[in-house]
Amino acid sequence: MVNGDPQASISVITEEDGFLQALILVTGQMKSMFSKFPEVLFIDGTHCTNKLRLPLYTFIGEDGNGQRQPVAYSFVANVKKTTIQTSLIQVKIIKAEKVVVVLDKDLSEIPSIKSTVPDALIKIRKFHVFQAMLSEIRKMPTSESERHQLITLCKKWTYSRTEEAFTYILASIT
Repeated sequence: MVNGDPQASISVITEEDGFLQALILVTGQMKSMFSKFPEVLFIDGTHCTNKLRLPLYTFIGEDGNGQRQPVAYSFVANVKKTTIQTSLIQVKIIKAEKVVVVLDKDLSEIPSIKSTVPDALIKIRKFHVFQAMLSEIRKMPTSESERHQLITLCKKWTYSRTEEAFTYILASIT
């Protein structure tokens, strides 16, 4: 990869004992794209679905046409706060004064981002939040009618357009 792309970088980060902490891959094109459009960063983690059985974080930027482009890949040994921080710092992801970071439902990533990029505005994708709520509702020992009511409320909460609407819905059931 590096031979054909002089701007590319492969970073191998190890613990003090020599064990792998992170393997980070960034091409020259990825660096170029994110340096031009650093305002929004999507972070998507997949856990142990590759041949290495390692969690993979894909860092995704959004170009001037609204198209999402990968800006870095980080295979990590674990999903600890320090490992995610190391990935963020190593790929020099955050350069904008204000950046919006969009996550899936994994709230454990928030402390890593906040400690690395204190001014980041963190957003969680509604779809993932709603899917997580549905999964939990389906596990509840309730009747089908009660589950349907809960799902309807969760849809209303998830897609509330304002904080006032969210608060109103919450007040209607308490």
